[in-house]
Amino acid sequence: MSSPTSSPSALAAMRSPPPSPASIRNRNTRTPPRQVNLGRRSRDEDDTEIEGSLLAAPHIQLTASANDIEHARVLATRRRLKPQQITDVEDCMNALFPLQIARLLIELHANNNLSSEIKNISNCVKSVLLSTKLSAYKGEVPVRHIDTLIKKFRWGVPEGLEHDTAAWDRIKDFISTQLTNRRSTMKKKFRQSLTGSKDVCETETSDTLKSGLLPGDQRWSIYKLTKELTNNTQATVTSVLCARIAVMVFMKFPGERFWDEVDKKLEVMRRDASKDAENDSEKRQRHLFEHYLHEDRRLHGKSTSSEQLTIDKNDKDADSTQNYQNNINAAIKTRDTQEEAMEDTCQDTGEIEEEKPMGHGQQQSQRGSSTPVEPSDGDFQEDD
Repeated sequence: MSSPTSSPSALAAMRSPPPSPASIRNRNTRTPPRQVNLGRRSRDEDDTEIEGSLLAAPHIQLTASANDIEHARVLATRRRLKPQQITDVEDCMNALFPLQIARLLIELHANNNLSSEIKNISNCVKSVLLSTKLSAYKGEVPVRHIDTLIKKFRWGVPEGLEHDTAAWDRIKDFISTQLTNRRSTMKKKFRQSLTGSKDVCETETSDTLKSGLLPGDQRWSIYKLTKELTNNTQATVTSVLCARIAVMVFMKFPGERFWDEVDKKLEVMRRDASKDAENDSEKRQRHLFEHYLHEDRRLHGKSTSSEQLTIDKNDKDADSTQNYQNNINAAIKTRDTQEEAMEDTCQDTGEIEEEKPMGHGQQQSQRGSSTPVEPSDGDFQEDD
C-alpha cells in the first residue's frame, strides 16, 4: 500500500509554487456565475420591464349581468327617460362591445344634428318676431309662418319629416315654446326701456306702469331698444323696424294682455290704411308707423348722430336678397298675399264655411267680419 505522499496528485501539489497574493485577490472578487432558469428569459439588473406571465389576463365581461341591467333601469327611470328609451338602454347593454361603441357614436351624431336644427329653428323664431311684415304676434299666425319657412329652407330638418305626424307635432310644440319665451323676453325689454326693471307682473296695469316710469332722459332711445332686441339675431336696426317697435312701446300693457292689444292695434292700423283710397295701402301703413316713431323719439329721446348713420346704412342694405332677415320678410309677405288671394276667391265663389251656432259665453270670430269690434279709447294710452 502506497503512502499519501507517493500519489501523483500529491507530488504535483508539492512541486507547484505557492499562490501569489494577487491571484488570491482576483479569486475573491470574481463575479458569481449567472443562474439559469429554464423556461424564462434572462434578466439584467436595470431591466424594468414586467414579465407578461406575472400579470393576470384581464377579465372582460361581454354581456351585462341582471343586476347591471336593473341598476341601469332604475337610473333611467329616475332621469325620467321614456319607456322606449329605457328599452334602448337595455338593448345596448346586452349588445357586444363594438356595437355599443357604434350606438354611442350614432347617438352623438344624431344629437349634434338635433342641436343644429334646434338652433336654426330658434333663429327663425327670433327673425319672424322681428319681421316688419308679421300681421300678428300671438295665435297661429307666427306658427304657420315658421312652419312654412322650415319646409321651404329646411335648415337641417330632414326632408319629408313633415309627413311624420308625431315628429312634426314635436317640432310645432317646440316652435310654440320658443315663441312664448321670445315674446316674454321682448316684453321684458320693453318694460326695462321705460322703467329700468325687467320684472313684469302679469296683473300690472297701465296706471301702475306709468307711476314707475323713468325720467325722459333716462329712458332708452328707440335705437338702443331695437339694438337690444336684435342682439344675437340676423336682423339689423332699420327705420322700419324701429317704427314697429315704437308701436309696441306705445302699447302700455305689461301684463298678460300686452300681445293681444298689440295684435288689435296692428289690425286697426291695417284697416285704417285700407280705407285710404288716395294712397297705396302699404304706403299708408308705413306713414302710420312713422307717426309712432316720431312720437317715441319725442317722448323717449332721439338717436345720436352715429346711431342715425347706422340706421341709414341699414336702410340702404334693406333690399339685399342676400340678407337672412329680408328673406324671412319676403316669405312672410308672400304667404300673407297668397292667403288673402285665397280668401278673396272663396268670397267671390261663395265657398265660405258656415258659421257654427255660438254657445253660451262664446264670442263670434272677428276674422272676415265686415264690422270688427274696435277697441275702446281707453285701451290705447299715450304717455304725457
